[in-house]
Amino acid sequence: MFAAGESGSLYWLFNNVPSPNPSFENVTSHFHREALSELLDDQYQLPGLRSSLYPYQRKSAGQMLQREYEDKTELDPRLEQRIATDGTRYFYAPWEVSFLRSPRLYDSCRGGILAETMGLGKTVICIALILATRGYLPQTPAQYDRVPVRPKTASLVETAISAINRHSAPWRSYFEKHEELTGEHMGQCIALLSQNAPSYEIPAEPLRRNRGTTTPAPRTMTLAATTLVVVSRNLLSQWQSELEKHTTKDSLRTLVMDDNKVPLPPPGELAKFDLILFSRPRFECEDRDGADPIGRRMSRYPVSCSCPYIGATRTRDCVCVQPDDLYVSPLKALHFLRVIIDEGHGMAAENTRIATVANKLVEASHHWVVSGTPAKDLIGIEMDLVGPMSHYGSPAPVEPGGADSQNGSGPGPGPGTGSDSAIDDDELLRRDTLLSQRKTFISKDEKDGAVRSIGSLVSNFLRIRPWSAGDEERGADWVDHFFRHEMTRPRMRTFSGFSKCLRRTLESIVIRTQFADVQRDIELPPLTHKIIRLEPSFYDKLTVNAFVFVLNANAVTSERTDVDYIFHKKSGKERTQLLNNLRASAFYWTGFSTADMQAAIEQSEAYIEKQTKLCSRADEDLLKRCIGQAGIMVSSEGWSALTTSHEVGLFVKEWPAESAAFWSFDKANESSTSFLLCGATQLVQAQDYVNRQSNLDPAEGLAGVGIRALSVLHPQPTVSASTPVLAKAGIPSSTFAANQNREKRSTSANALRSHPSKPTISSPTSKKDSEASEAPDEEEDIQLPLDSVLRQTSIVGTTSAKLSYLLSRIEDFYREEKILVFYDNDNTAYYIAQALEVLHIDYLIYAKSLTPALKSEYVVRFNQKPEHRVLLMDIGQAAYGLNFSCASRVFFINPVNRPQIEAQALKRAHRIGQTREVHAETLILKGTIEERIFERARMMNRIEHKNAKELDDDQAIREIIQSAQPIPVSPEEAQGMGRVAFIHKPQQLFARPGWASWKKKAKENSKARDDKSSLSKKGGKRKADTPNDGSRSKKRSKKNPAAT
Repeated sequence: MFAAGESGSLYWLFNNVPSPNPSFENVTSHFHREALSELLDDQYQLPGLRSSLYPYQRKSAGQMLQREYEDKTELDPRLEQRIATDGTRYFYAPWEVSFLRSPRLYDSCRGGILAETMGLGKTVICIALILATRGYLPQTPAQYDRVPVRPKTASLVETAISAINRHSAPWRSYFEKHEELTGEHMGQCIALLSQNAPSYEIPAEPLRRNRGTTTPAPRTMTLAATTLVVVSRNLLSQWQSELEKHTTKDSLRTLVMDDNKVPLPPPGELAKFDLILFSRPRFECEDRDGADPIGRRMSRYPVSCSCPYIGATRTRDCVCVQPDDLYVSPLKALHFLRVIIDEGHGMAAENTRIATVANKLVEASHHWVVSGTPAKDLIGIEMDLVGPMSHYGSPAPVEPGGADSQNGSGPGPGPGTGSDSAIDDDELLRRDTLLSQRKTFISKDEKDGAVRSIGSLVSNFLRIRPWSAGDEERGADWVDHFFRHEMTRPRMRTFSGFSKCLRRTLESIVIRTQFADVQRDIELPPLTHKIIRLEPSFYDKLTVNAFVFVLNANAVTSERTDVDYIFHKKSGKERTQLLNNLRASAFYWTGFSTADMQAAIEQSEAYIEKQTKLCSRADEDLLKRCIGQAGIMVSSEGWSALTTSHEVGLFVKEWPAESAAFWSFDKANESSTSFLLCGATQLVQAQDYVNRQSNLDPAEGLAGVGIRALSVLHPQPTVSASTPVLAKAGIPSSTFAANQNREKRSTSANALRSHPSKPTISSPTSKKDSEASEAPDEEEDIQLPLDSVLRQTSIVGTTSAKLSYLLSRIEDFYREEKILVFYDNDNTAYYIAQALEVLHIDYLIYAKSLTPALKSEYVVRFNQKPEHRVLLMDIGQAAYGLNFSCASRVFFINPVNRPQIEAQALKRAHRIGQTREVHAETLILKGTIEERIFERARMMNRIEHKNAKELDDDQAIREIIQSAQPIPVSPEEAQGMGRVAFIHKPQQLFARPGWASWKKKAKENSKARDDKSSLSKKGGKRKADTPNDGSRSKKRSKKNPAAT
């Protein structure tokens, strides 16, 4: 008596949806059959389409067209066809426990979900569909399709126009083809048909007043051969770029609506466009339909005015809502051909503004959602085949050989990357293995997960019967039918598994090509992904040991009890902040102050001296070792200078001896000028000063500039800084609480406030000095005298092992390849930007705090402008359908530790349009907490990842953090070469090639200060290594699990 079960999870069912296989069987219209034939013909080039489609893309576009126009009915998915004992056929409804002799049929779905895997060309598939049906009018809804009754006999022309409009014949497309074949222009026919646009009327609902009933005039809907496409604002420029790339000029009459202040044209003008491209915010603005300028709406049942009278008159001072003041959206007057929501998985929510406009305001014959992830965690198996995190529950294979094989590991080519059939077979086998691991139905995961989004989509936006309400029929509840309920009493929900109803529904709405079929059609360049394990630098070790110290000091001095213990259940907010900062510190960190660390050391030493302490001998010995390592950090003058100035340190060789002491961050090593430690901002100032000199000795005056540049090491004392604060036992407040308001004195911070793409470099000299020393011509690169000591001055390394490695790799490749760098902390982006400034390497920063318009602009600029070589991108922004196929080098500053996020990030570069082999590298510090967490995360299975909303929710990872040990630091490492994380090739510091063009661009970008957004929108000041507050941390953990 139960519904027929379907073994498998939703993920398994989704990945087993058959590949598109369009046919002409149920497409009855001659025009639609012709359009489908043109789409599927490999030898036929669609008019207006520049690009050649891959076979699977033709099939997907053809399947979409077939779905829209097939004249077909389907069995109600709630019914199961069964055979009685006497051989007769009957139909059974499990939820109602009812039996039918005849089938209940519904029209097939006229839209659906285009769910091709990320990077396989969903945009061009949609463009091909729009071109194939250009000029095709929607059908008049059957309930409003009435033959007009004329008062007199119509002329032959009027009759012909009426018949053409009534049958929605694509006359415009027909006449264009006729003119192309015969040269005959049917101008008079086109003019007559244009003047008589097809329309229909919707009777209005009668309004009940106090006395009698008023019947409003019917609403007239004009049929428009127009497709609405709604995209997020950061993808708008990318869509425009794709249209320009894939279509010929004037092939599609396109209207782009992005500015919220620009009104829509009237309905008659809108109907002339083939494509209206909306940004999502602009589309959502139409929800003000029916409201006046201040948001008031008319009551459904009008009431009498009760406004007060004007003085002694009987005239009311009326402020009631007036019908003439209400906004009427032009979209409401048109019946569109189709509406496409790109990245439309958010349409599952019923009460969002975009859903309100799309579901209640826009009338369209066909509704499409375009998304590779139509619901949460519902992605193609191909995404699980990418990257070292793709092996659930097992370590990634080690790649033998190669220059980085001692540090690297990772899988071989990704999907569709190899030409060898053996590789293809291995990939298919691996695909089947991974898919089988996720086949099991788990009730608690499935009943409230992605299936809820699918159910909401079919009920509301896609409007599929029986899930959507119809004439005199309520919409069916998908929960009752998508699951197999093993009922012991009527209508009892047990969620014992999925039913065949869900499979039939999925197959009727989802269009997705199977992995093997894609492999047969395309061959993407190979994708290699290596894990680069780096030896921590001296300063890396100091930072690691600082966090290990505060973790162990807290555990021991709090005796692992009460809320003072960071792993107490009530300390979740502080623990999340601390672990976020711990993750960021694996790249670089200057958040600790000397006073705070000294206070933590003193408290720990006082605890050890206590006679009543409750700690084991092992804990006491560990804490003493941590105190010893923390003492090395506090005694390091270089570390103190870096944390005071909040600068990333660079080491310089052959600095002029007479001025070295005025630039050094580490006075203990100032006697030797071999390796001078200096801040990145200070080096930019030194470059600017030297490069502007026109006298014979550019080094003259460098000492004075250094004195001014190092003034950041001597900040004015403040009251709040006088007394160190320990927020919890053994933990300085700077570990996870907001730091003091320290303005970042780097040119990168100042410039990024005005234009994140390029820093504005300003000279530290006075205006008088600047005018006297400024070079006469900045159009040419500066040339140092042959005998200048500055010719030998070069950058040899940094204080961060990851930064040194990253700069080395960027320097190796940026001239020939574009580079994508993923980060998860804004301070990390600033430090990298500072270093790129010094090397005069052009970059953009795609941060989550940028405005959508600026994000959209950066996508186009990075893809199209050759001068932009490096894009620094927040990992939390990597899952929004962005196309960066121009980049062939990808770097993850920290391990992502979330397989799906990592795979989505890789797909920004490894996708259709990529012409180079894609090389990805994830940077990890050896022997650190970061490495141990990465190894554990790689061993976690899907369920463990899903249960750990924050990574420290996983017990094994929590134990890794709790059992962290300090890294031994020898005294020799604090001196000379031991402090340096070397870059591969020393880089010239002064008069670098390209300085003039760099300066010119910096000046141009500084002019955009007033109209460009900043990375840090709150006050324009960056706080160095400032942790998020609790609310931001919570919000971030939901949006970006990789940031935990």
